[in-house]
Amino acid sequence: MIHIIKLKRVTRDNYLQVIKLKVHREQFKFVAKNKDSLVEASVKKEYVPKAIYYNKILVGFLMFARNDSYNGYAIHRLMIDKKYQGLGYGKEALSKLIELFKKEKKYNDIYISLMGTNMVARKLYEELGFINTGDLTDNCEIILSMKI
Repeated sequence: MIHIIKLKRVTRDNYLQVIKLKVHREQFKFVAKNKDSLVEASVKKEYVPKAIYYNKILVGFLMFARNDSYNGYAIHRLMIDKKYQGLGYGKEALSKLIELFKKEKKYNDIYISLMGTNMVARKLYEELGFINTGDLTDNCEIILSMKI
């Protein structure tokens, strides 16, 4: 199913709406609060927060960085509001982001991490072509990568 997904800047006009996005209770352990992510992005200038829109409806949030230290793109956050999960918005948002990275041509690798018990995210990432690197983050999350 193809949707019209757009990745837009988080601005003073939409940041309160982004903060109000929520996942299901059982997903709390997998996803940082958007408020915390936006604070982190305000301190770490390499972090790029994006609001995910389906047409004009805010459905999710993601955040990435261009990281010279490991010569790749890093996707730090991806969440779809509980009202819009299961509709393909997360997959399409990640696909759009991957296309943006391919056009930019700054790095050849994309990294993303997840908790080992987050099977829904793992399935999504693997469907898009990410593979397990065998490495873990400092928080013991599994690191997956993709060559572009």
